[in-house]
Amino acid sequence: MGIISDFMDADHARLDKLWINFLQETQDPDKAFELFKQFQGHILLHMKLEDDFLFQRLNEYLKIEDHTGPTALAQRDHQGLIKLLSLVEKTFLTKEIEKITLTARHLHQALQKHRQREKNLHYSVCDAFISPQEWQIVLKKYYAVHNF
Repeated sequence: MGIISDFMDADHARLDKLWINFLQETQDPDKAFELFKQFQGHILLHMKLEDDFLFQRLNEYLKIEDHTGPTALAQRDHQGLIKLLSLVEKTFLTKEIEKITLTARHLHQALQKHRQREKNLHYSVCDAFISPQEWQIVLKKYYAVHNF
């Protein structure tokens, strides 16, 4: 793997940990909401990095127009994921863990499909043309990560 794939795989692992923490809270809806908000904040940042940087650079590299090709599908996925995140957040108003968990499962399924598509295409191609120096600058901008 390369620097992009390595970082994004590690970031997916961080997201998985946040997601599991959220799902394991089955007693206290307020605590579950707090854990969900942590996950939501991180995944929104992750998608912003992809939409604002990785997908644009990939389109440039492949010489395809924005809103076409493989990045367009990923961006549509992101729009759907954002809607599902909002739906899960609204479900917390019910304070019913069962409803929250059911809605969260739909989000989880969508996330898994999306992640597999990204891993199989986007990251490995980006590894080929984004330099470690450029990636370091981007990570500082989006994640305040130093010396990855």
